[in-house]
Amino acid sequence: MIPLLWLGCALPASDIILSGQVLTGQESGLGAADVLVSIRNAETKPHDEVTTDQDGLFEIEVPASNVYHMTLSGTDIAPTAFSGIVGQSDVAIPEDELFVRTEAQVTGLRAEFDSCATAEDEGGVVEGIVRFHLQDTDDGSFLVAPQASVTVYNNDGVEFTACYLDEDGISLEDGEEVGTTGRFAVFGVPEGPTTVLFQQEIGGMTIKNYGFVYMPDQGIAPFYPAFVDLAG
Repeated sequence: MIPLLWLGCALPASDIILSGQVLTGQESGLGAADVLVSIRNAETKPHDEVTTDQDGLFEIEVPASNVYHMTLSGTDIAPTAFSGIVGQSDVAIPEDELFVRTEAQVTGLRAEFDSCATAEDEGGVVEGIVRFHLQDTDDGSFLVAPQASVTVYNNDGVEFTACYLDEDGISLEDGEEVGTTGRFAVFGVPEGPTTVLFQQEIGGMTIKNYGFVYMPDQGIAPFYPAFVDLAG
């Protein structure tokens, strides 16, 4: 019996507990109650789901040592997508990292980028700010990477046009870089596995960072911040 017990303890865990708090909005600080937290595994197959409590808190099983894809959904909420990686131990997601986008906010985002022909395209939205892993000494925020570009494509390699927002709040569909705001949005992304490439030329080198997410149907994937590395 002892060897069998030892073997059971030695085997790697198949699932671990992922916990966190869903906020009503980015930096709102307020927990969002009754939000459905749905998990897909690395193969994007449904794995588990749970509803947040009155404080927006949840615990859910996810595959250990693997990628997970999370969708947050509920009344008046645009399905909001996040992805991450876990190991063999239970994980608590840091505060302020999970939040939902409302349907009204998505409508507002489309209006903000209305100079882009794709802004009204049906489908999902990828949006965010591109920054460096370099903090401002005054407020601790990460510095914008103004010369970065963003490319979004699906599992079939189909690319989707990125729009950027300049310092005057004008959206630029034909821009080649995010500019001083770091802001970008990509519209019309279909449901399914989605790759986001952030890149910039630095010192003769092309620095590339990737983000991955499972785009829900008519959903939104916020990247705040999205990073490009500094040349080392």
